[in-house]
Amino acid sequence: MLFEAFKLVFNTDRQIGIELGLYQQFSVSSKKDIQTVIDFFTQYPLIGHKRAQYDLWIVELRNSNRYMNL
Repeated sequence: MLFEAFKLVFNTDRQIGIELGLYQQFSVSSKKDIQTVIDFFTQYPLIGHKRAQYDLWIVELRNSNRYMNL
């Protein structure tokens, strides 16, 4: 139900993937969807380990030709 809520918050109809039959994964790839995720976590910041992972993800985006302008 948490991942279905993500779909509502991020206003997307993307499918929720199941990895190895154990883990659910919510993924987006369009520039618009990624910008929505960035905007959300700017307003509601993560803490702890997830914040560190998010910060690394942002660095990778800035180094990406496709997403560097987000």
